[in-house]
Amino acid sequence: MTATTALTAQNTQGVYGIHETPPEFVRKQIDACIDDIGVDVVKTATSGARLLPEEAIKILCDRLLPVTTILTPNIPEARLILEKSGHDLHDIKDLEDIKQLARSVQKLGPKYVLIKGGHLPLTKGHHIPTGDEARELVINVLYGDGEFTVIESAYQESRNTHGTGCSLACTFILTLLSFVYANLVSRSRHCVKSSARLDNATSRPKRMSLCRGRYQDKR
Repeated sequence: MTATTALTAQNTQGVYGIHETPPEFVRKQIDACIDDIGVDVVKTATSGARLLPEEAIKILCDRLLPVTTILTPNIPEARLILEKSGHDLHDIKDLEDIKQLARSVQKLGPKYVLIKGGHLPLTKGHHIPTGDEARELVINVLYGDGEFTVIESAYQESRNTHGTGCSLACTFILTLLSFVYANLVSRSRHCVKSSARLDNATSRPKRMSLCRGRYQDKR
């Protein structure tokens, strides 16, 4: 379930061109998707390329964020959202600053915010490296319902990071959908089984066939 707002000419090295999708076609894409499972709005690529037009960022903040289940910005995107929403920005120095960033973005409307920390690896002490200190941790911060979840992983030196944020967000949404649909199927089956038991327990005439969308006379 995707609404593609722009097409990009890119490879593993970076973004070389951007073509904006006509608004009326974006609207058709959105109408075709199910309602509000999650939003991963790609605004700033790992390479630093700005993928969303300036005027569209304000629309995103004003209209989409209040109806968003989960927003998955990287740190530059999260700061851009706050800047365009009229908030003062503060330098990110440590894990507590990343948590505050997540909390501030969540106040704009999303139920949950996942700050992807790949742009700003930290030390084992959870602060930005200075001098000869090593970059040792990549930290993602999930905030919602007044609670923080901090996910740490070892920092890996690599040039192959283009698209990693999008992959993380897509995997997250697919996992969420699997969980949601699994529960929906389980509950639906329970409802159908309960209806069948109720039907068997009543003296309903056998000529009535239920659950076919309309009454059918089988005489």
